[in-house]
Amino acid sequence: MSRRFAFALVFLATALSALYLRSAGSAPQIEQPIISSVLLVASGEGRALQIKGWHAQDCAALLQVRSHAFPDNLDILLYRELPARAVCGLQQVPFTIAASIAQPWQYIVINEQAWARGAPGDSYHELRTYPVQVESATIAPSEDMSRMMLHMRGQHSSGCDLPLLFSLRTGQGSAALRAVNASPAEQICPDMLLDFEHSTALPATSLADSAYWTVNDYLISVQEQNSVSQSDKVLTNIHQVQAQLPPGVPRRIFLQIEGEHPDGCDLPVYSAQQREGTAIAVEIYRQVPLDMFCPMILQPYSGRIALEGEFATGTYHITVNGSQLEVVLE
Repeated sequence: MSRRFAFALVFLATALSALYLRSAGSAPQIEQPIISSVLLVASGEGRALQIKGWHAQDCAALLQVRSHAFPDNLDILLYRELPARAVCGLQQVPFTIAASIAQPWQYIVINEQAWARGAPGDSYHELRTYPVQVESATIAPSEDMSRMMLHMRGQHSSGCDLPLLFSLRTGQGSAALRAVNASPAEQICPDMLLDFEHSTALPATSLADSAYWTVNDYLISVQEQNSVSQSDKVLTNIHQVQAQLPPGVPRRIFLQIEGEHPDGCDLPVYSAQQREGTAIAVEIYRQVPLDMFCPMILQPYSGRIALEGEFATGTYHITVNGSQLEVVLE
């Protein structure tokens, strides 16, 4: 028996086994595709990521997208929910999807694969990843109470000075963070451990205060979470903020805001503003009851708000859920 024929038999047996397990159970199977290329392309008046890859099976199921924005990288999850009794073909199926983005990210994590944007250029190349070793981690509110912060200490698994990238996967009552160093495939790094301390802002989620979090399998204790627990205010993920300056006196500033809610609950959207001199902070949020179960899907948000007060000539620094915008009035 040739090695190629033996491999074909193993592949066939694996696929048939997966088909049997889906038909025998009731819960849908979550399938994540393999990513082959990422490209930054024009999309209307903005930019988008053109992501190409392939599915391991030919199933009639919608490709879904979830994303989380960290300070240094964008985290994207692509997946399909295959019905329990779905009948799928055994051939691989290619796909292409365009995901709108608010900024041309230098680093992107897609389905645990890390990518870096070329310099210069709009293509991304895949990186090797090294999970960091976490020795301690806590979650606490930021100083302005606008979002939660992850503080952790540990060791890098490589002797090179590499970026630290994050991804987040949420479930019912839990959240798993993955923290990795990433380097080009051709880069050679010393085989040594380097101590580090790092803090990063966490994206908004709809998880209840009682949810437990892990970072590379390090469990943050319930006591630590309860000590910094927040209310059921859930911030909206903001992708784009544009200022609109209508003519007339007194001068006014309107904001056109695009983003997404991190869950599928249909709830009222609120806004709050705070102004100190030329610095303006805006919050877009919803009040989600802690005992409410929300579908794990992204819900688009688009809104227009008027900033409170009058505005003289000058430069104004506006922050909307962490997204920053500078407006100059002449």
